[in-house]
Amino acid sequence: TNDGYRKKFGIDNPNIRLIQQLMQNGTKFIACGQAMHLFLVDKSDLYPGTKVSLTAQTVLSNYAEQGYVWYKIDQE
Repeated sequence: TNDGYRKKFGIDNPNIRLIQQLMQNGTKFIACGQAMHLFLVDKSDLYPGTKVSLTAQTVLSNYAEQGYVWYKIDQE
C-alpha cells in the first residue's frame, strides 16, 4: 500500500499506478509468506488484491505444472 511504502521509505509509492495497470490487465501478485515473516511485512501493508502464499516455492511449483517457466533475472 502507499501507506506501508511511505512508512518504510518516507515517500509515496511510485509504483502504485503501474501495479494498478498490471492488475487491470490480469497480472496476479503473490507474496511469499515466509519472506513476509522474515522481513516483518504485515499483510495489511500489501497492495489490495495481493495474495499471500505459504512459500514462493509452492506458487512456482504450481505454475510450473501448468506449463509456466520461471526465469531468474540477475542484476549484473
